[in-house]
Amino acid sequence: WSTMKLEFTRHRDTEVFVPVPSDELLETLEEHQMQLQAMVGQGKAVDFFRVKLDKWQMTLGNVESVLKLLLNAQKSWSSLEAIFLASADIRAQLPDDTKRFETIDGEFKELVKVVQFQPGVVECCSTEGRETMLVNMNRELEKCQKALNEYLDMKKNVFPRFYFVSNMALLDILSNGNNP
Repeated sequence: WSTMKLEFTRHRDTEVFVPVPSDELLETLEEHQMQLQAMVGQGKAVDFFRVKLDKWQMTLGNVESVLKLLLNAQKSWSSLEAIFLASADIRAQLPDDTKRFETIDGEFKELVKVVQFQPGVVECCSTEGRETMLVNMNRELEKCQKALNEYLDMKKNVFPRFYFVSNMALLDILSNGNNP
């Protein structure tokens, strides 16, 4: 695990590099967790290694949960970024949520910079407070997504034909409404 590292890719045309865990990393994580679970079931045969076994179970469990939180935050941030930062209509209609997203945007960009200089998976995921920070970030991103969905539902109530349009297409229509 000391050699397992996160890979990074450029996010769209920005200066932000986001982590991309390789398939090898995810498969190895799952395989090693299953192996550890099998070892735990051996009973007295592993009592001598119990402390190390428990430590590695906690470490890999933490890696899994932090990676899931990071990827979830990254996915949400990526989908909301273009909406909240580029759409003047959304910024005007949802000013509180735009401010919330701008705060999250800064925190997320700072986080990925830090993670980029600490690409070791175990070190990255074991950093003090990282899991709590990601939980809070995901909660705030969900609030932004919920506000955006409520805004779209309101538009659909005003213009019933919008019910037949996907949310992404509707966002495109609303953000470019004055620019046909």
